[in-house]
Amino acid sequence: DEVIHYFLLMLSRRDAAMCEDDPSRKRSHFFKSFFVTKLLDEGGYNYKNVRRWSKKVPGKDIFNLSKIIFPVNVGGMHWTCIVAFMEERRIQYYDSMGSGGREFLE
Repeated sequence: DEVIHYFLLMLSRRDAAMCEDDPSRKRSHFFKSFFVTKLLDEGGYNYKNVRRWSKKVPGKDIFNLSKIIFPVNVGGMHWTCIVAFMEERRIQYYDSMGSGGREFLE
């Protein structure tokens, strides 16, 4: 988890710097790896576990972001990623092992 958190922190810093250089560029937000775990706690969708987390996004408005990145640990052995493309209103699941991620996207 710590390696993933550090990598996402570096991506977040790079994103902030790129937005500073180009004010027309929208920010992205990188949630920590346990966001999806907390959201899907107790075998189902549990929004109350994460409802305050969106207050920490850049600009305080998740709908004014370019992308929201959610790292996902599958089975404690494999990392995947969900990306919400806010402007396109699209969610994409990325997995190097080829899984469609339906259990996370539903």
